[in-house]
Amino acid sequence: MQLSKISNVLILSFGVTLAGCGGGGGGGTDTPTNPTPQSPTTLSVANPISDMQAKIGDDFDFIIPSNTCTATSGVAIGYQITSLKNGSGLSLINMNQLKGVLNKPGTVEATITCKTSSESKTDSFVINISDVNLAPEVTTTGPSTAKDGEKVSLVADAKDNNATGSITSYLWTQTSGPTVTLTDNDKATASFTAPASSTQSNLIFKITVTDNDGSTASDSIEIELVSKFAPTPSLSFPLALGIPNEDEIDMFGDVEVVDGHPLKSVTVTVDDVEYVAIINGNQWRAKDVTVTKDTTISIVAISEDNLKNYLEVKFVKGRIYATKIYKKIVDVTLNPDTDEIYIQTTGTQVEHVNLLSFNLNTDVNKTLDLVHPDGFAYEFLAPSSIIYHKASHSIIQSYSKGIVNIDLKSLTKSIMSDDTKGTGDSFLYVTDLSISATDGSIYVSDNNAEKVITVDIASGDRIPLASVSGIKSLSYDAIRKTLYTAPFQSESSTDTMFSIKPASDTPVATAISYAKTTGATKDIAINIADNEAFFINSDGDVIAVDLANGTQKVLIDGFFRGIVNTPENGLVYHPTRKILIVAGQTFLSNALVLIDPVSGDWITIAK
Repeated sequence: MQLSKISNVLILSFGVTLAGCGGGGGGGTDTPTNPTPQSPTTLSVANPISDMQAKIGDDFDFIIPSNTCTATSGVAIGYQITSLKNGSGLSLINMNQLKGVLNKPGTVEATITCKTSSESKTDSFVINISDVNLAPEVTTTGPSTAKDGEKVSLVADAKDNNATGSITSYLWTQTSGPTVTLTDNDKATASFTAPASSTQSNLIFKITVTDNDGSTASDSIEIELVSKFAPTPSLSFPLALGIPNEDEIDMFGDVEVVDGHPLKSVTVTVDDVEYVAIINGNQWRAKDVTVTKDTTISIVAISEDNLKNYLEVKFVKGRIYATKIYKKIVDVTLNPDTDEIYIQTTGTQVEHVNLLSFNLNTDVNKTLDLVHPDGFAYEFLAPSSIIYHKASHSIIQSYSKGIVNIDLKSLTKSIMSDDTKGTGDSFLYVTDLSISATDGSIYVSDNNAEKVITVDIASGDRIPLASVSGIKSLSYDAIRKTLYTAPFQSESSTDTMFSIKPASDTPVATAISYAKTTGATKDIAINIADNEAFFINSDGDVIAVDLANGTQKVLIDGFFRGIVNTPENGLVYHPTRKILIVAGQTFLSNALVLIDPVSGDWITIAK
């Protein structure tokens, strides 16, 4: 023990004699009185505080003992810690306590002071903190499953519990399952490529870390190797984000199966509640799934021979794409292969004419910065329609008097057909576009000419196809090789859709008497697989029409604005996801909405 170092502070007490003078009253004299002398208090450090030994990580708690000092007169003694050096994680509490978890080696120096009203003494002591060889810690993270050909990363999170220590080595080893080749097995993050397996099996990997003192720690991770014959589920609706129209919505998707391993079941788990999906062929649907918050949608598909596959989608309820849809919506189109949605807007100023893109897979959304060549005739005009052209990976854009091509790689515009390119009658007022997936022909609706016109994509030549009174929109059915058109009438009028067979010798527009549209129908979309058409009527309802029998149903009631003269909306059907995509003006703002045509559930993904 280190001896206490004691400092004496001498306090002198003086006796004071007071002399008084008096007069009168018989000439008597006062006798001086001397006060009784007071003995000085003698303060001493009776029990010096010993030096202390501690280790890194100790939970240290020290209070100055009340018997450290004594005073011969029995007066009250106060204690304080008056000096502290190299605290090592210690805090001074109420000036008489040291408390905390020791976090570094070395020597803590402390001085205490005890006081009476007339004296003070000090005592010093040290706390010697030593570093001990604590074992390191390590935990592993990685996916719960791995599929044939998938690159898998294994991550070790290691720390050395010694204050001055460090992790010096990592070693990953495989302890179970089909053998794989580990890359960077001597680093914190290792990886491997999942092998093809005909059965379900588990891969187990062990990580061992070593610190600079030679101490080790280990942890293991188990990954289920999915059979190459297992079914592969996908989620078509909802996406990873959006605002559902209500808390209970249908969820649905497809399952890719391998021949000889038919699908047995699909289960969906949301917020620890399991829903058994209805299976129709290779499609699944979980009805009335409750989603009240951000959650993870877990999907398990099982084959008849009990091979399992998994999918997890994190759904962020209430989040929408960052890109805003300002001004008037002209039209919407889709690249179904990449899940890219394009929206054309316009307005009273040039800067309002924008082409926006929203990717359903990556959540990437942006305004495309289009390039107009010098002297481009349509740079400052408002477009009337857009359509995606798969063969050239471009957007075909219409104006009242011409057709323009937008190369999606360079984002450069070029004229495809107008009075300066191609032969045939001039366009009078182009309102909509459609494309034949069979031969790549472009169909154009000319409202003023009351015609459907075929445009050759290479030459720009314009060939009249059929006459249609009041034509506003059109959409091509590649299975039935039929072009459907819809008129643009007043709010109170009712009219029918028309069908045209472009490949016939004399194409004519034939009224579909039972497929009636009401009011200002600006756009239509076709679900080719189910022979179904969609449009928005004058009341702002989204309507589905069965083209086989004319049965109609309302998918969304009055959500969009059914404007009499200039309805601002566009519709396109996603054939893979089996959802209807609508970009339109609501009573509050513009919105990009995904609709399930079966249940009528819908999710807003952009505004």
